Amino acid sequence: MFFKKHKMEYDLLYTKYQELSEKELLQSKELIELRKLKGMEKELIFLQDLLKRYTIMGLEKNKFDEEYYVCLFASENSFDLYLKNPNRHHPFPRLYGTIFTRSSTNSIARCKIEDMFAEDKHAGNGTILLNYAKKYLKSIGVRCIYGELSFVDKDNFDVLEKFYKYNDFKVTFNEERTSGSIEITI
Repeated sequence: MFFKKHKMEYDLLYTKYQELSEKELLQSKELIELRKLKGMEKELIFLQDLLKRYTIMGLEKNKFDEEYYVCLFASENSFDLYLKNPNRHHPFPRLYGTIFTRSSTNSIARCKIEDMFAEDKHAGNGTILLNYAKKYLKSIGVRCIYGELSFVDKDNFDVLEKFYKYNDFKVTFNEERTSGSIEITI
């Protein structure tokens, strides 16, 4: 859907500007539209590249008004979610999870969040990732998401606890508060 809309608008503008002479392009209105066309062309190429590697689940804005494509790469037992923006070339934000299917002793499919990375704190990127993870996992029959809070993140436990509780997870810590866990039923 995203791709089709951008492609049609791009084709229309591209055809229009092929017919204009250099003198006509000097007018400010056309220059503005030409810049828009070049931006659309960049985004179109970006989208074509994304579609080769991912399923695009949505388009979201974070609290800093940055627009990201929510991209899914899924295999039978794992999935990766990425937030991708044509103006930011980094591997973050992203979330990795492992899916454990039903067994004879456990009737509920579960998913373990292996790791989540978000370089911009308080931008809402982590919440976007968790919301899409919940949506995707629920669609494939997973009813429980869980994860571990590692000793490595001990200095950030207060922030992590607030973040996961904000996203409806149950958060528990050991007595020494040196490790913990998160869990949610969806």
